[in-house]
Amino acid sequence: MSQEIFGYLTERGATELIQAHIPCGERRRERWEALGEADRAALLRAALVSVEGFKYAGRRLDERQELAFPRTGNPEIPFNVPLAQAFEACSLAVCGAEAASRAALRAQGVESFSAGSLREGYKNGGRSGPVSREAWILLSGFFAGVSGLD
Repeated sequence: MSQEIFGYLTERGATELIQAHIPCGERRRERWEALGEADRAALLRAALVSVEGFKYAGRRLDERQELAFPRTGNPEIPFNVPLAQAFEACSLAVCGAEAASRAALRAQGVESFSAGSLREGYKNGGRSGPVSREAWILLSGFFAGVSGLD
């Protein structure tokens, strides 16, 4: 396994978090474990884009840092951040192409669309965000505008 760092995680670190937090037999864990190193690396990069795509409370700890975390007030990267990246990468392993096209629509400001009797809407008003519900929950406490965090 690669020890290259993809944002907040190495491939090994992501795999360890996935194995610790997603049960054996769950489709997305099985899919992650079946992937090769290059595919896992690509998914970790894509997951990082989701994690970094929000406006978080506070400021970066150092103006020169490339990633959103750590933030002022906490010199450590909160555990929820790499865990969210791992959940997101694992979810993208199952629904990658479909999720990527939806994220692209949201990033362009599309709030809903319909085709025949199918209608799909995005509650977050065009903001791109994680595919994984767990990633969204893990990161939501750090969003700007959340009481007590600004």
